[in-house]
Amino acid sequence: MLAKNNRSVIPQVNIEDNMLEITIYVYPKTVLSKIVLGPSSTDIKLSRKRILAACSEAELEVGQPYDSEVIASAVANIKDAYISFGYYDIRIITKEQVNELNQGTLYLDIYPGPKGFVHEVEIEGVSDHPLRHRILEMIQTRKLSMISFLTGSGKVDRALLEQDQLIILHYLQNKGFLDAEVEIEVQDLGKNQRKVIIHIKLGEQYYFGNIRFEGNTYYDPDKVRAIIEEDIIGDKPYSQDELMAMAKKLKEFYGDEGMIETSVQYVYEYNFETNRIDILFIINESKVFKVGRIIVRGNNNTETRIILSQCELVPGQVYRSYQLQDTQMRLQSLNYFKTVDVVAVKEPSKSLGDEYRDVIIDVQEKGTGSANLFFGFNSTESAYGGLNISENNFNHKGLLNWWHQGILKIRGGGERLNLKAQVGLKEQSYSLNWTDPNFNDSNWRIGFDVTYGTSKVQSNDYTIDSIVFQLFAGYPVARYAALGLKGRLRDSFTRVRQSAPPAVQEQRGNNGIVGGAGPNFAYDSTDNAFRPHSGARILFDTEVDGVVRKAHEVPRSFPIIRLASLNSYYFPLGRRATLKLRGEYKVLLPLGRGQAGDVPLSERFFLGGVDSLRGIKPGALGPLFPNNSSAPLNTDGSVVNWEDGNSENPTGGITSLLLSAEVAVKIAKPIDVFAFVDGGSISLQRWQIGQFVPTGGFGLRLDIGRGAPVTVGVGFPMRSDGGIKQISETVFFSMGAAF
Repeated sequence: MLAKNNRSVIPQVNIEDNMLEITIYVYPKTVLSKIVLGPSSTDIKLSRKRILAACSEAELEVGQPYDSEVIASAVANIKDAYISFGYYDIRIITKEQVNELNQGTLYLDIYPGPKGFVHEVEIEGVSDHPLRHRILEMIQTRKLSMISFLTGSGKVDRALLEQDQLIILHYLQNKGFLDAEVEIEVQDLGKNQRKVIIHIKLGEQYYFGNIRFEGNTYYDPDKVRAIIEEDIIGDKPYSQDELMAMAKKLKEFYGDEGMIETSVQYVYEYNFETNRIDILFIINESKVFKVGRIIVRGNNNTETRIILSQCELVPGQVYRSYQLQDTQMRLQSLNYFKTVDVVAVKEPSKSLGDEYRDVIIDVQEKGTGSANLFFGFNSTESAYGGLNISENNFNHKGLLNWWHQGILKIRGGGERLNLKAQVGLKEQSYSLNWTDPNFNDSNWRIGFDVTYGTSKVQSNDYTIDSIVFQLFAGYPVARYAALGLKGRLRDSFTRVRQSAPPAVQEQRGNNGIVGGAGPNFAYDSTDNAFRPHSGARILFDTEVDGVVRKAHEVPRSFPIIRLASLNSYYFPLGRRATLKLRGEYKVLLPLGRGQAGDVPLSERFFLGGVDSLRGIKPGALGPLFPNNSSAPLNTDGSVVNWEDGNSENPTGGITSLLLSAEVAVKIAKPIDVFAFVDGGSISLQRWQIGQFVPTGGFGLRLDIGRGAPVTVGVGFPMRSDGGIKQISETVFFSMGAAF
């Protein structure tokens, strides 16, 4: 603490007459009394206010203590400020004067140098077009563009150019151009325009030559070679990175067989006549080891059993290196810890003997709870906001004694608790969710949620109030797949405006209690939970329910079967583009005396809006309630001719189909542009696909990193018959943020 708050702390130790004397000399930091900018106010180009703001960001302020590190940080901030305005050869000379009161005056002489932005990037010395394209793609220096205010591109940054030089050189050397040379020049085009020219001399290209092995007595050379065969097949350019990866792969192979202390080294020999590099792998095999004790350290709150439940290593079994790595990855994915280290102790286990090696799991815990206020806008809700409280390492047992053992006792059980309240102009919801992902230290995942909600998204003439209690359980049956069981109980009530049409008024009594259960199957192999680039998400859901209506109409009660198939597939189209395919088919099957018109509104399917069928108003697709009692009706209660209905009063349906294809292209780190074709239908007939409405459009998605991304797009239906024009929505948008 003394060293942090003072310029220097020097301890001096003296021993005299068997007495220990410690003297500490403390030299406090200098206090800043003044900042002088020079050499003149006209030469520094930027305003004094902006420069002092850059100093303040580094905690360099008048009246505050400072040291050389603070000055260096302030200088870096000032340079960044100049770079953002196009100055790229900035020199800053610092000088300090300290008086007898330890008060300092800091002189900052700033020489901005020339100003300009990158308008062209050119490569000289490389004729191969794919190679040129790859180099331009990997460098960080970018041309000035219309979105530079978002991406920060277009600046001439000397530090960034030096990084680009090293990136290109590293890439070329790993393509076999070991003698490559890279120089970067900034050329003045006038009018604050600059051209960045990348001069490249490739030189000779080298390839992998003969691969040999030495020291492998446990496995024959052919089996060892097979491990890296795919890495050396054909004429492959020499790469130091790939050579290191091959050595790592060989070591992991031995480690997976229990020989965890095997070492793999390599030597290489140049053959200048053939431009080949011969490699000799020297393998020092160890004996097979078994897992000893598993020791967990650093878990002050998280129960040891929670950590061990993620451990694939079992005491007494043969050591497998991949299990060590998988255990570390699984613990990191819990997001309970700042750091996780899972290591095998190299010394023999003290209690078990020489053939055993203990495992140490060292963790550093972090906060796992959060409370976020959020707000947003979208074309469905206009405006909404709320509060989200979550704890990802909850312990329900701590609720019994937290008042005398401390609030931290409700943390550490590996459970997940989430409370959310969201209030909008058309929809409000309040929910409580609890999940135990490893029930009783098993692979079973169990939980429940309770939700109360009220919604008038589908129509302004009626509001649906409901409370839902749901129990669920799941068990993994493969790496990406799980079987589940779900049970739910829902009580709903429909409030109808007095001015609503008679057919809508009849829905006052068409509500009640729905309860049931059923199995499901889930598969998720996507590479990212929020912005997938590859993989698939599949859900098959079934449920058998009983419906008890509050109305005294017939039928008062009847069974119903719910089936759903929800599928999303993601295919990479190069490094920046993703093809997303989505297909959803859902059906409700009322049985016994139940008919489609008897299904409560809260159970029916609705389509339309930014999250389903873009280009159509939220929930507006499908059959309509009649405007008056004289309109011709179908047997399900919907109008025969759309002109007799009101597009503001959709009936919903018991069969729903949604298809979608979207291509998203990342044009900058936070920005995607996308084009889509959607299609959907809602029907009040069992299994039947009703009027299918295709839509198309395009848009922009901005990931601001706080809550939901900002999405703005244009959608339009590809047909106009059957009243489609009345339910179309040309512009759709969605944004949200947490703070």
